[in-house]
Amino acid sequence: MDNLILTGYGWTEYAVAAAIALKGLDGLAEVAGVSKRRLPELLEATAKGVRNVCILGVALGGDEARLAAALKALRRRGVSVTWISAVAASESQQRDVLPFMQSVVDESVALPEVVGRTFGVDAAPFLPYAEDGGRVSAAVRDYRELFEAAQFFYRYYQDETVYAVAIRSLAAGVQPAAWGEDVRRVVEHYRRYRGRELVGKSPQIRTLQERVNRIALFPDARVLILGESGTGKETVAQQIHNKSPRGKEPFYAFNCASVNPSLLESSFFGHEKGAFTGADRAAPGLFELANGGTLFLDEIGELPLDAQGILLRVLEGGRFMRVGGGEERFADVRLITATNRNLPARVREGKFRADLYQRLNVVQLRIPALREHKEDIRDIADGWWLGHHHRHLTEEQVAALMDYDYPGNVRELLNLLDRATVLGEDDFAALLVEHREMNAGLAERETVADCALPDELDAAVRRHVRRVFDKYGQNLSRAAQALKVARNTVKKYLSLVLLCGLSAFAGTTIRSKSDMRLWQSVHDRAAPLTWSWEEGADSATLTFSNHVSRTTSTVEVARGTVGADHRAARGSLGALGDRSLPSGETLVDVTLVQKAGANEVARETATIAYVAGAGGGPITVRTAMQAPERELAKVQEPRVYAFDPAWLGETSDSGYAVAWPDHRGLVLILK
Repeated sequence: MDNLILTGYGWTEYAVAAAIALKGLDGLAEVAGVSKRRLPELLEATAKGVRNVCILGVALGGDEARLAAALKALRRRGVSVTWISAVAASESQQRDVLPFMQSVVDESVALPEVVGRTFGVDAAPFLPYAEDGGRVSAAVRDYRELFEAAQFFYRYYQDETVYAVAIRSLAAGVQPAAWGEDVRRVVEHYRRYRGRELVGKSPQIRTLQERVNRIALFPDARVLILGESGTGKETVAQQIHNKSPRGKEPFYAFNCASVNPSLLESSFFGHEKGAFTGADRAAPGLFELANGGTLFLDEIGELPLDAQGILLRVLEGGRFMRVGGGEERFADVRLITATNRNLPARVREGKFRADLYQRLNVVQLRIPALREHKEDIRDIADGWWLGHHHRHLTEEQVAALMDYDYPGNVRELLNLLDRATVLGEDDFAALLVEHREMNAGLAERETVADCALPDELDAAVRRHVRRVFDKYGQNLSRAAQALKVARNTVKKYLSLVLLCGLSAFAGTTIRSKSDMRLWQSVHDRAAPLTWSWEEGADSATLTFSNHVSRTTSTVEVARGTVGADHRAARGSLGALGDRSLPSGETLVDVTLVQKAGANEVARETATIAYVAGAGGGPITVRTAMQAPERELAKVQEPRVYAFDPAWLGETSDSGYAVAWPDHRGLVLILK
């Protein structure tokens, strides 16, 4: 077509203005939504057949130089560009951008009225669709919902077509009853999932959204979602499903703590009639219901040990039998699990099976607590308030909401807004005073262990810096700002963990180089980490380099063989204590030396024992941490892990293993 209409996203009046312009052109125009950031890009990509471009209300405050260059190129092609706005351009835009296009600006009326006057269309019938609040007809309400759904599809699925369809329908006067089936499905999908959206523009939420989009591309990969209560773990699981190739298949969510343990097997696999008392008819289980789609198991850390074995069995091959049945069934299900528990700690305590943990922990995704991205409180709260009250929050209300840490995260924030609605309370500062009093009994108290800081000042400072670093989502700049020190000072005190980045591997199994690359793509903290491996006659050296902190860590590994009198030969093995080591096991002493430049900042030692599998297969490793020189003073409990020794490209049966624990347990095992 000769004509192209570009309008903004975010406000309904942009869509209404585009419908008015389209009506003025008798429907003979292409329509697209665009942000100020993408405006130069879309103008550069304008099709050759377009002769007239009309930009409605989109701000010109993006890349002004690139925008001017795009406009010059269109002028040379003979394309006419007109900018219509109810807000005047800035001085720089008037000087550098407007000379290359026509402009129509009227700040005395709303954008739809400016567009109506420009195209000779009576805007009055369209204005109710653009105005918030008030008593309106059912058709106006339906179109408002359609525009919201269209923008949801753009934000959520990067689908720009729905917005154009909605604008074109309004311009043509199509009544909601005459909408096509595709449009109805869009609205229905929006009604179902509009509460399942990640809201915010902070780096933490942007990173989370990028990872969700990437993970969704792999429809069979299991995902373990970690996060505090109220952070939106089910929302993330729903997004992964909806954006994946399984998106049109079933999605089932199940809370593992909500059912009597004796009924879990029936819940997972279903049952036949008469399988147990009360089973008066056959019923499918969750795996059968979710076949082809996604099964989300929340609070997986609460799953009893017996049920963990049941779940492990179906994960190994996708096959199961209903309770009381004899027919084997198969289910193709993507499993997403979530917990607010420390699963590695529960594995060490014997409350969670290590083999199940490894099965579930293929891709790990952490959701930040709301206190780690408080700048998003404005968008979250204002979006909720606008949807319920058809007006925005005031700056005073937003400031009051941001002056609180929300231990209950987004759920607590929305509950607070709900309470304000019920009570008719607009003074959020007063509301939060009451809210703090109501929840005073829930405040987390420091345990004796928390209070037992090291006597050494440097060690105590390190622990405090680490807490602040974790509180702000392990963001170095924000932690430094909160501590009121330089970034390099934070780096210095984080040296035990940050120098080489090993703590980022906690609870992760790496079996191949491709696993490492996938892990790095999902966990950006490991991105600056590289390593080298050098072997000598009696020892080997593994060197890690962190390009962010410009520091190195060297792991020195000495080889030794265990005999019948290994305790006498080697001395105490700490937590291994009196455990007998099977014949043929090998003991290895591991020393971790961390350096900043040429200066050694930490030295810690561990002893590990391992047995090589047949043909260079999996190696079973038992570790025992000797007392380190710094804050890792507790001897770690013995743990058993497995890994493939070929991940560095070697296939020999013998070799070296490296294990290193931090505060959370075993961090990494390398061949």
